[in-house]
Order: sequence, then structure tokens, then C-alpha cells
Amino acid sequence: MNAMDAFIDFLKGLLRVDKDLRWTATMAMEHPFITREVFMGHFEPRREVDRSSTHETQGVDDTFSEQSSSSRDSKD
Repeated sequence: MNAMDAFIDFLKGLLRVDKDLRWTATMAMEHPFITREVFMGHFEPRREVDRSSTHETQGVDDTFSEQSSSSRDSKD
């Protein structure tokens, strides 16, 4: 495989339409095109697990449910 193949694979990861499959900058930094390691074919980086976003999402859900119940109380 050559550098052009590595570059194309790198761009495919960065330009995925599905945001859940698209690479983040941290993930892209692991690609052989960036690290200058030997490119052996399709590369798929390790997925990041961001715990802070999980907690933020839970907080939003809790807030939403509290607002919903208070809205119902005011209508009754």
C-alpha cells in the first residue's frame, strides 16, 4: 500500500456523513497517515468513551422530566 491509499482512507474516516461513525480529531490522530506507521489497509480507530457527555445528557433528561411534571401540575 502507498501513501495515497493511506490518505484516501484517512479522508474517508473524517468525511463520513453519519456523525456517529465520523472520526473525531483524537481518533484521526491514530491513523497511520498521521503517525507515519505502515498502512496495511482499512484503518478503524478505537472509539472514544466520553463520560462527561453521558452525565450531561442524563441531566438534561432529568431536567426535562421535572419541567414536564410541573407543567402538568399547573394545568390541573
